[in-house]
Amino acid sequence: MLLTGTALVLIFIFIIISINYGLLFKIEIKEINHDSFFLVYKKYRGNYKNIKKIINSVYHELLYEKNVRSVNGFALYIDNPLHIEQNRLRSLGGCILNSADEKLKKELQNSGFEIMEINKGKALYTRFPFRGDFSSTLALYKVYPKFLKKVEKNSFKPDIIMEVFNISIGYVEYYAFYNTKKKEIVPIYESEPENII
Repeated sequence: MLLTGTALVLIFIFIIISINYGLLFKIEIKEINHDSFFLVYKKYRGNYKNIKKIINSVYHELLYEKNVRSVNGFALYIDNPLHIEQNRLRSLGGCILNSADEKLKKELQNSGFEIMEINKGKALYTRFPFRGDFSSTLALYKVYPKFLKKVEKNSFKPDIIMEVFNISIGYVEYYAFYNTKKKEIVPIYESEPENII
């Protein structure tokens, strides 16, 4: 069965859009020494695809309640979705503070915001273009399989993965942290109330 001219045009448009959203972007994963991250967050249990609601919630609370503008949002995934039911997946979502200003951190904590520092360390790292939600869908098929392949090849066992939505440069950055990070994060997660969507 031959495709009509309209169908061919639609396919062509879809391919062009997909390329713009990162379809042909080359994934390069490397081991890096990362800087500290100062996170303002809420914890979440449930399907990872809903974490954006948590990130937006923290962003708006920071902006409208404390006049703090954060350029970068983040999602930190604690559990492997291949091994845990979707409704039990644990994650943190929120914003990254632009500085380690102790006065600001204390003020935010006194106002009820949860703050955590991820200390400097090693991680696997890559990035992927962010042009909108479709980029996130493409990343599921382009970024994570490469991460898993790198893990198997190098006997590297990341406990948690963090996505940083670095809008200022137009990329989502991916960090697969070494196992010491989970020991820092899980006790914090289990001691606080959850947001369930």
